[in-house]
Amino acid sequence: MLVPHRTFSSPEYRYGFQGQEKDDEIKGNGNSINYKFRMHDPRVGRFFAVDPLIYDFPYNSPYAFSENRVIDAIEFEGLESMPMGYFHGLPSDVADEARRGFVRSTKKGAIVTGVVAIVVVDFVFLKGAITRTSGTVFTGLAMGDAYEMMQNTDKIHQAEKAGDFQRAMRLESKNLKLSENVVGEMFGGAIGIGIGKIFAITRKGKQIFRGTSNYLEIRTFDETGYILSDAARIRYAENGGDLVDALQHSDNVHKKWLEIFGSIEAYAEEHAKQGTKMKEIYGLDRTLISFSDEEAKAIYYSNGGAVFEGPLPENAHKQTLKTSTENEYLIINGTGGIEEVKNGG
Repeated sequence: MLVPHRTFSSPEYRYGFQGQEKDDEIKGNGNSINYKFRMHDPRVGRFFAVDPLIYDFPYNSPYAFSENRVIDAIEFEGLESMPMGYFHGLPSDVADEARRGFVRSTKKGAIVTGVVAIVVVDFVFLKGAITRTSGTVFTGLAMGDAYEMMQNTDKIHQAEKAGDFQRAMRLESKNLKLSENVVGEMFGGAIGIGIGKIFAITRKGKQIFRGTSNYLEIRTFDETGYILSDAARIRYAENGGDLVDALQHSDNVHKKWLEIFGSIEAYAEEHAKQGTKMKEIYGLDRTLISFSDEEAKAIYYSNGGAVFEGPLPENAHKQTLKTSTENEYLIINGTGGIEEVKNGG
């Protein structure tokens, strides 16, 4: 606000606060500033019209000046704040264009940064769940717009029959915009679902397979969802189906195996050499279950039975036997998170 009797204004220079054009005819000398998109009243430090970008900045007051940043920023064209100092000394037309470019690039940069952050979090922690969901949502929006287009087409025919060509043209224009939306939404949906699946596959980790024709092993899996060692499976059959007790029993037996061989490596090598004869030789049920990272090997060993697939668990031990012809992993006691992928070869 200008101080009475302590200001000077010349009709030859029409610019005022922040270099913006004054409009003294409205509210008196220096009381109305033209910021291109809105008029500003410096007496109250506010605009008397809402921000044209109100929907782009829902967190700001639609009447705020310089987004309430009056120390480190200036008001740019009545739209948003602009940090001071970036364009000092430039010709006015060049500075204005530079400010517009700065605003556009800042918005785009913020959007890109947000999208990248979401994608990274989705990939690292959620295995593509957000991306797949977004793709599904876009696909649903496309279907909704396509349905609305079909309804509008019927309305267009009705309007043309009734001679209401203006309404028909409005609906045609609306359908044109909807068709553009459908193309973009379908593209976004396909990209989102596709990238989400890629993330899921990439983050799935190493998969292992087991092929077996052992009826009790398959039946126990059907009941529990677990592939169990011989020690756990036999205990499960004897205790009436107590899985926790079966796994604990197998762990106790496994400790006895380690007492005999001194290490898991020595136990694993003997396990590979003797196979089912381990019980006959040592009097203990086996606590290791053989898996392979090759599905073809698992199918071969299934002998027409079942093939199971699942992620490599933490209690897996890589078989170190030099004569091994496959990448074999030995699971201690048992593992869940397994699914049957083939039955009957």
